[in-house]
Amino acid sequence: RDDRPGQPEPAERPVAAALRPDQTPCLNPSRHGPAVRKTVGPLFLDIPQNARQIVGMKPPSIALILLAMLVAAPGQAQTIATPAPAPAVVTPLPGNSVTCVYEYMSAEDRELALLLIAREIVDGGRFRKTSMNVQAVDRLIEDAHELCLNRFNWSIGRSNAAMGYALTAILAEALSQALDSFGHPSSPVADYYRENRAALAGKVDLNRTDQAKLTAYLKLKGWEEAADPELALAGLYLETFLLKENAQREFTRAGGTGRRPISRPPSRSSKSKRGKP
Repeated sequence: RDDRPGQPEPAERPVAAALRPDQTPCLNPSRHGPAVRKTVGPLFLDIPQNARQIVGMKPPSIALILLAMLVAAPGQAQTIATPAPAPAVVTPLPGNSVTCVYEYMSAEDRELALLLIAREIVDGGRFRKTSMNVQAVDRLIEDAHELCLNRFNWSIGRSNAAMGYALTAILAEALSQALDSFGHPSSPVADYYRENRAALAGKVDLNRTDQAKLTAYLKLKGWEEAADPELALAGLYLETFLLKENAQREFTRAGGTGRRPISRPPSRSSKSKRGKP
């Protein structure tokens, strides 16, 4: 730093921090501060089985694209000025629905979850419960889940459905960005789901016939030059729609509360009757 008079103070600029494989990332320090985060049990990650096959067909290019989109290179970070703060916008609180957990996650937490999923793909895409990447995503989802649970006193079934929906929504965003980066817009896959929703009802994964129908549809929508790995990614992206719909059914089926009682003060009428025969 030059302390000569007349020299302006250098502006603060964001610098991307590199994450080592043996390092647990700091989750949203602006919100939680430097304190050690609480440890929660890992969730059951309902990742479709053909995710491993896709990783085998398309080595870590998917993850590298996501990393490039989510984390600026250190050299670039030094030349980008700090953006002006956005005006505060009052948004309504998430409602008592299957999307509550995902909606309670901040934009920073969602981006970090995308990065962690990309790192897991680089590490082999096994999505094991013991993976540090998986456990970090679990903690992000659990933090948002606690906010919903405190408001709505969900049953365990509703909690599981809402947390599963949040994880699937994060995976869907990662796949959508990957497809767009390969030059194949993801919108035709969403169109296929809407047009064939009745035929796909009740499914959580695609069989060979379903995949063939999707491939034929995409070929007519500008995907003529798509390679097999990219078509497989499209199938996985379609499965995220099925998984989210299944989470909605599970949330509705597991209606009610009961995880823990909600303490309420006695009503005035009961107070007035105290001591009376």
